[in-house]
Amino acid sequence: MNTTGSRVGCGAAVLLLVASCAVRGGSGRISVPDVVVSWTRGVPTGSTLSAGSDPHHDVALTDAGTLEIVFLGSGSCPTFPVSVTAGSASTVVVESAPAEKGDDAPAGSMACTADLSLTTSTVEVPAGVDIRKPFSVIVDGYDHRVVPR
Repeated sequence: MNTTGSRVGCGAAVLLLVASCAVRGGSGRISVPDVVVSWTRGVPTGSTLSAGSDPHHDVALTDAGTLEIVFLGSGSCPTFPVSVTAGSASTVVVESAPAEKGDDAPAGSMACTADLSLTTSTVEVPAGVDIRKPFSVIVDGYDHRVVPR
């Protein structure tokens, strides 16, 4: 599993220590699925997702030909894609799940907060999907239409 992402170290300052440990469950890292190329907290420029959005995700095709998938979920257990497959030449199917905290998380820190944070994951488009034409990205059963720029 990939365990990279935005993370403030717990030793930087007392204020950062308290904030980071409260949000991140101490020194424990979030376990990120291998399908995720990179991730960050927040949304990319141009996303229309907000805290009241339903479904709780948004999708965009980047200029580099990857997909940015924005999820709304717990800040301490953010939602990530766990499976990205080609359903056809015009369909990408994405399944997601909340992250589990890594094995090094302190005892008792496994509860997820209900703070509704936005997290953006970048994933590769599966082989066989033609991104030169409009295509669908189905995230947990919700169809997002993606139009190339």
